[in-house]
Amino acid sequence: MISTTNENFVCVTMDWWPKEKCDYGHCPWHNSSMLSINLDHPLLRSAVSTMAPVVLRLGGSLTDHIIYEVPSTSGKPAPPCSPIKPS
Repeated sequence: MISTTNENFVCVTMDWWPKEKCDYGHCPWHNSSMLSINLDHPLLRSAVSTMAPVVLRLGGSLTDHIIYEVPSTSGKPAPPCSPIKPS
């Protein structure tokens, strides 16, 4: 076993697909991806707060290609991010 979760665990997943992503002539993402959503929108915040405590999972197939720029907390430059490589 790698880990366990609480029986009341709630997870919300947001995907990275750009609105231009189309499959078989259908482009379902439009403005619903993590790339275009307004995380400060009052309606979104209200909806998410009703599920508290909730975990926001940033996921989807493109997650393997996302590199986060995390600021340093020590005052020194943050080390460069290396892409995740399969072991």
